[in-house]
Amino acid sequence: MKALCDLLRIRAPASSQGEKMLFQHVHFRPGQLVHTVGQGFDSFFIVNSGFLKTVWIDESGSEQVLGFPMKGDVLGLDGIHERRYQCEAVALSHCDLILLPFNRLIALGRV
Repeated sequence: MKALCDLLRIRAPASSQGEKMLFQHVHFRPGQLVHTVGQGFDSFFIVNSGFLKTVWIDESGSEQVLGFPMKGDVLGLDGIHERRYQCEAVALSHCDLILLPFNRLIALGRV
């Protein structure tokens, strides 16, 4: 957790209890959607294990692959400005993602 907080340039909680409250692991099976276009933004996801695909879908339903996130990559940054995710993220394998609620992250940055 200290490495993650260093990366984000925020102070790490003093106890390991803070880590349990801030970081929750969520699991996805192959083909499962992490988030969809237009879904309300509330969290970032850090890939702990597995492989995903991010896709932008145009008005006619055509897909354009944006990337293949893997361990250490962050998902959901596209949702900050509009407060809605702008792309779709789908698991390509069994994935373990670390959920970072945006509001908690902002509060931690104010400490």
